[in-house]
Amino acid sequence: MSSVSSSLEWLFGDILKTRLIVLQEMVEKNTKNCEVSSEIMAYYRCCVSACHNDSRYPDKIVKHGHVEGELHWHYLPKNPKRRAEWTEQVSKGLESFLATDNKVVCSNHFQCRGPTFASPKPTLYLVQKKESLCLENKEL
Repeated sequence: MSSVSSSLEWLFGDILKTRLIVLQEMVEKNTKNCEVSSEIMAYYRCCVSACHNDSRYPDKIVKHGHVEGELHWHYLPKNPKRRAEWTEQVSKGLESFLATDNKVVCSNHFQCRGPTFASPKPTLYLVQKKESLCLENKEL
């Protein structure tokens, strides 16, 4: 009986070792996949027509003087009333602006780096200055 149990122990021991190796390989493979997916970052582009800030191009981001620290991105509100207010402000100069859940406004357009109780919607730099529009037309 002891020889049978030792041979079973030997047989199952090898099977368990093999399964353990397979599990370790699976964990390593999944960890590598997670590392790759963590490198994929979300990017943001301000939906204000006069603004061209895009987080994919950090060297081209324009930050106005009233913004302290890094530029922040704010999604349009989920609340229908507040979303309508933001859309009215942001869509100035755009005929076919569509407010979606993934649209963002950069902190350049808020008085205090983002929406606050005193200033809940974007109000700054919402349309291009007429001088810059004239310059663009002359270049065309």
